Amino acid sequence: MNPQSSEPGTDEPAALVHAHAAEVVRVLRAGFTWRKKTNQGVQHAVHRVDSVFEAEDVCHEAIAIVLRQMRNGRFDRTRPVRPYLMRIATNLALRRARLAAREVPTEVVLLEGRPVESGPAPDPLVDAERDALVRDFVGQLDTGERAVLRLTFEAGESQAAAAGALGLSRDQVYRTMVRIRTAALRFFRERGHLDDA
Repeated sequence: MNPQSSEPGTDEPAALVHAHAAEVVRVLRAGFTWRKKTNQGVQHAVHRVDSVFEAEDVCHEAIAIVLRQMRNGRFDRTRPVRPYLMRIATNLALRRARLAAREVPTEVVLLEGRPVESGPAPDPLVDAERDALVRDFVGQLDTGERAVLRLTFEAGESQAAAAGALGLSRDQVYRTMVRIRTAALRFFRERGHLDDA
């Protein structure tokens, strides 16, 4: 019998998963290859997480997912944890990179206006219309979505900080952010304020 297993609070699956955390962060920082589907077929691409903080955040999120799946019986414990944890972490890193590549208008960016650029002067009627659209979009969000919008998109809080402030899980905050981004893209495209690209 394992003497540690009888101690209160000891979680063998957690220790097993956390044993691979340093390697996951190292791989994310060093870079990993993945298959990218393009019009020319399948190509290999390399992705690297530049920030050590983001790499650790991705690693912690992947560990939480694996532990949740272990607790729910959706992970076969006879299989090795390392490859599964690595796959989840790399998929999360790629998903974050894709989301970061999309520029989504937010209330603050649109209401504060864009930096002055050389070219035609801004049209006050267009600015007023845009500001009204942003208010309409934010007004259609429910109270919880508006709270997440204000903390994450406007105040720049991390998902973990927003989750703590709102009494939600980090996953709930993430999913709400994705819903807001998707709704914003659809809302502004339908009104001709975003290209379809």
